[in-house]
Amino acid sequence: MTPRTATTRPHDRRITGSDRIYACITLRGKLVTELTRDRFSSLSSILAILRARVPYASGLARLCVRNMTRGWTLERPLMLYPEY
Repeated sequence: MTPRTATTRPHDRRITGSDRIYACITLRGKLVTELTRDRFSSLSSILAILRARVPYASGLARLCVRNMTRGWTLERPLMLYPEY
Protein backbone atom coordinates (compact mmCIF):
# COMPACT_ATOMS: atom_id res chain seq x y z
CA MET A 1 0.00 0.00 0.00
CA THR A 2 1.16 3.49 -0.74
CA PRO A 3 0.97 6.12 1.99
CA ARG A 4 -1.82 8.65 1.70
CA THR A 5 -0.87 12.24 1.05
CA ALA A 6 -2.67 15.44 1.95
CA THR A 7 -4.05 15.65 -1.60
CA THR A 8 -5.99 12.39 -1.16
CA ARG A 9 -7.62 13.05 2.21
CA PRO A 10 -11.12 14.50 1.74
CA HIS A 11 -11.12 16.29 5.11
CA ASP A 12 -8.13 18.38 3.97
CA ARG A 13 -10.10 19.82 1.06
CA ARG A 14 -11.47 22.87 2.79
CA ILE A 15 -12.34 26.05 0.94
CA THR A 16 -12.40 29.37 2.74
CA GLY A 17 -13.08 32.86 1.43
CA SER A 18 -9.40 33.76 1.35
CA ASP A 19 -8.30 30.72 -0.69
CA ARG A 20 -7.17 31.25 -4.28
CA ILE A 21 -8.92 28.71 -6.52
CA TYR A 22 -8.23 27.59 -10.09
CA ALA A 23 -10.97 25.47 -11.65
CA CYS A 24 -11.65 24.14 -15.13
CA ILE A 25 -13.88 21.82 -17.10
CA THR A 26 -12.54 19.76 -19.99
CA LEU A 27 -14.81 18.00 -22.44
CA ARG A 28 -13.58 15.49 -25.01
CA GLY A 29 -10.02 16.48 -24.17
CA LYS A 30 -10.55 20.21 -24.77
CA LEU A 31 -10.72 22.95 -22.19
CA VAL A 32 -14.21 24.49 -22.34
CA THR A 33 -14.01 26.89 -19.40
CA GLU A 34 -11.71 27.90 -16.57
CA LEU A 35 -11.44 30.47 -13.83
CA THR A 36 -9.02 31.66 -11.18
CA ARG A 37 -10.53 33.51 -8.26
CA ASP A 38 -10.85 33.80 -4.52
CA ARG A 39 -13.87 34.36 -2.24
CA PHE A 40 -15.52 31.01 -2.88
CA SER A 41 -17.39 29.44 0.01
CA SER A 42 -17.80 25.88 -1.31
CA LEU A 43 -17.22 23.47 -4.14
CA SER A 44 -20.88 23.90 -5.08
CA SER A 45 -20.41 27.62 -5.71
CA ILE A 46 -17.40 26.92 -7.95
CA LEU A 47 -19.33 24.34 -9.93
CA ALA A 48 -22.33 26.67 -10.32
CA ILE A 49 -20.18 29.40 -11.86
CA LEU A 50 -18.37 27.00 -14.19
CA ARG A 51 -21.62 25.38 -15.30
CA ALA A 52 -23.27 28.74 -15.99
CA ARG A 53 -20.43 29.55 -18.39
CA VAL A 54 -21.14 26.52 -20.61
CA PRO A 55 -24.92 25.89 -20.67
CA TYR A 56 -24.64 24.34 -24.15
CA ALA A 57 -22.11 21.66 -23.12
CA SER A 58 -23.15 18.03 -22.81
CA GLY A 59 -21.37 14.75 -22.25
CA LEU A 60 -18.88 13.28 -19.83
CA ALA A 61 -16.48 16.03 -18.76
CA ARG A 62 -13.64 16.35 -16.27
CA LEU A 63 -13.77 18.83 -13.40
CA CYS A 64 -10.46 20.01 -11.95
CA VAL A 65 -10.33 22.22 -8.87
CA ARG A 66 -6.98 23.42 -7.53
CA ASN A 67 -6.77 25.23 -4.21
CA MET A 68 -3.58 27.21 -4.76
CA THR A 69 -3.54 28.47 -1.17
CA ARG A 70 -3.82 25.10 0.59
CA GLY A 71 -2.04 23.05 -2.08
CA TRP A 72 -4.59 20.42 -3.03
CA THR A 73 -6.16 19.37 -6.32
CA LEU A 74 -9.45 17.59 -6.89
CA GLU A 75 -10.29 15.90 -10.20
CA ARG A 76 -13.65 14.27 -10.84
CA PRO A 77 -15.73 13.08 -13.77
CA LEU A 78 -18.72 15.31 -14.34
CA MET A 79 -21.77 14.49 -16.48
CA LEU A 80 -23.07 17.58 -18.25
CA TYR A 81 -26.55 17.92 -19.72
CA PRO A 82 -27.50 20.83 -21.99
CA GLU A 83 -29.71 23.49 -20.43
CA TYR A 84 -32.68 24.33 -22.60
